[in-house]
Amino acid sequence: MDDIALTPVERGILFILMAQGGPLRQDDFKKVHGLAIRRQHRLKLQNLGLIQVSEGPLTLALTKRGWARLDTGLSAPEPAGSKGLGPLCAALGVIGRLTKRLGLPLEEALAQDVSEPSLSGAPAPPDTEVRRPEWIEVDEVLARALQDISVFSSALSRLRESAKGMLEREIKRADVAANLVFQHVKLAARKRGLDLDGAAGAEASFDPVFFYSDEDIKLGAPVRIRKSPVTRGQGKAKIVIKPGIAEAIHS
Repeated sequence: MDDIALTPVERGILFILMAQGGPLRQDDFKKVHGLAIRRQHRLKLQNLGLIQVSEGPLTLALTKRGWARLDTGLSAPEPAGSKGLGPLCAALGVIGRLTKRLGLPLEEALAQDVSEPSLSGAPAPPDTEVRRPEWIEVDEVLARALQDISVFSSALSRLRESAKGMLEREIKRADVAANLVFQHVKLAARKRGLDLDGAAGAEASFDPVFFYSDEDIKLGAPVRIRKSPVTRGQGKAKIVIKPGIAEAIHS
């Protein structure tokens, strides 16, 4: 695999194609994802063998080499000069670990539908599949990633408000790439039956099973959610995979 550095736009093209899971018309990169592609970006990726391009209409698709580069990049450390993108790199790492757990190439792992049966061809019994010891670490990492999506989005929003010129455009591109990665984190979480229970900033009743707090809060007291708990199941069958964080609402 070559070590030629890619620009944010070029990385964005690969991320969008990864999220798409198939070919995408060049016009749709701008219309749907807000990413403008120039000829030099397309030609560079094509010459590196990372994408294939077809005419009528102009359409881009990942090659096997492109998928392989993405797969390698999932476990790579945060690149130099990418200050503030640590959460995005962490999310990419989650996807990488999931594909290794599944024992599938990235292309096949992301192509699977949420409703598909287990790899053996038959639906796995819930109590054996979701609680297998080797999946516990995956569930915890996924839960942390779900919780941190809102943290990253808020930080990027604050950064966008103070950015000007070229930096503002680069932040927008980073936002597009991050949202694509987060889509896959959410898809992987759905495969594992994980959900955020409540939205950050919303009010809830305090339950120490669902929330951590540095304050002395009584059971049932009104609190504001700072970080949502991650749960699996519904009603009486609901279990907490990772507690959230709450703060007391003072009158």
